[in-house]
Amino acid sequence: MVLVPEEDGGSRAYRGVMVAGCPMGEAGFVDVRGYTAPRRRPSRGQRLCVVEASVVVACGGLLGDALEALHRRPPFAIKPRRGDFLLFDGSARALVGATPVGVYVWRSALGVVACGPTAEPVREEVRAALLDAACAAVPQLREAGVAGSYSGLRPGCDLSADYQIGRAEGSSWVTVGAIRSTGLTGALGIARRAAALCDEAWRESGGAAEPPPPPSGAVRTTPLPPLHEIAASYRARADGSVVFGADEAGFGPHLVTHPLTAAGLDAQLAGMLRGTAI
Repeated sequence: MVLVPEEDGGSRAYRGVMVAGCPMGEAGFVDVRGYTAPRRRPSRGQRLCVVEASVVVACGGLLGDALEALHRRPPFAIKPRRGDFLLFDGSARALVGATPVGVYVWRSALGVVACGPTAEPVREEVRAALLDAACAAVPQLREAGVAGSYSGLRPGCDLSADYQIGRAEGSSWVTVGAIRSTGLTGALGIARRAAALCDEAWRESGGAAEPPPPPSGAVRTTPLPPLHEIAASYRARADGSVVFGADEAGFGPHLVTHPLTAAGLDAQLAGMLRGTAI
């Protein structure tokens, strides 16, 4: 997805665009070139899309090094680390409170007891080790059934455990790469650093003395309703999505993709049908 700022302070999102190259253009600008269908090579019917950008912030996640390669020789290689989790059935709910037990066992807001994560190279043989870790913290979990499991990939890199945030030399290309789960906690610091690099790139590219001001209007957000309302929406829609409240901002439905959230909402749905939902 390509996000392009608008004059009113918002952004236009270009979805379904395969970015094919980001060469340096004239006057220090970066030409973001893409095609309107996500295919490896241009084909008949695809439309070339070119955005001339004074500053590009590259956030490629697990494809961060591939994104860098569209502009320069990648300064790092993404080395994914997989975090594995176990989910226990409803019989485990009373065993774990709101405060996590040990390091790996906790109960989600929707009442699902989970164990994890690992931080292993991508491989399969971790489920038994996770179960042992959970039962070491809460021995009674030996009697509970394992309801499922899931994995999450984190974009580590080959250089170090540090985030890769910086500017390409002589370019207005700003890299924000190898950001893992702790990026949520560090989000404000990451944003300040990235904004400072954008300001620097803006001035060096021949822009105005000061970068464009932030938008003055109200920021559109999606207020989070109570959990029982989210569960009710999940049940009513029956398509794996929820709508938050009256949706006054017009964001529309949100597809539930995280396995832990989906498991919790499924448990809530089952509880509603039995009259025992929390």
